[in-house]
Amino acid sequence: MDATLIKKEIMSHAQKNEDIQLAEKIYSYFLFIEKKDYLPWKQLKSFFVAARSKESVTWNELTDDESRATNNILEWTGHSANTIAVILRIYERATPELKEKLQTGRISRYPAETISRLYKGTLKNLQPKVLKMYINYKITNEKLGDLVQELQRTMDNKEQERIMENYKPDELNIVVEKLTEHPQSNISSKEDDFIYLLKEVQLSDLQSLSMEELLDLQKSIETAIQKAVPTLKRSMELVIKEMQKKLAAKAATLN
Repeated sequence: MDATLIKKEIMSHAQKNEDIQLAEKIYSYFLFIEKKDYLPWKQLKSFFVAARSKESVTWNELTDDESRATNNILEWTGHSANTIAVILRIYERATPELKEKLQTGRISRYPAETISRLYKGTLKNLQPKVLKMYINYKITNEKLGDLVQELQRTMDNKEQERIMENYKPDELNIVVEKLTEHPQSNISSKEDDFIYLLKEVQLSDLQSLSMEELLDLQKSIETAIQKAVPTLKRSMELVIKEMQKKLAAKAATLN
């Protein structure tokens, strides 16, 4: 093994936050140091756990080669011993799906570490599901931690599904809402008298509408789709025009 090359590769992966490649390269480096074909991840992590306190008994129990190699990794990466331990722990526990998303930047280190705690027995099967939820629903790190803790306390599939369902936000839909310039019901309005606004609604809001209201909303959306940008542009012009009227009226009162 070329020591200069391995140093450059480790430094490069650390600078680019390429945790998966970094973990693999650290593992290869210690295989070379230990002169072994296999090294338990638990043992590899123990070097950096020991390095958290270099006054500890466990640190003093390391061989000269092990302590020197551990210090080299800390120096080359610029990471703390705890951070390296986290990176190695994620790699050891993560499913291929989680590793791939971490490698491509779809998820950062500490949310990945939280999800990787689902590794004992059948809990590991939940990693892809929780990962998908985290990305699709933009779950906060705090809620992600709560979700993982709840899942760790159960082994029942139905209970796990129920827990995950509780953490899914209500589905959002963007609809086009039709507003008339003549809100009075006794005044008939032409299609040109309507403006269209984009409105974010919960799925539960749609569920509360009657069939007639849904049909009316469907027609409004179809009209807006057909006219698209010109319709929404005209709506914006009407809104700005109304704002200008109000500003002019306010200015007149001040004068």
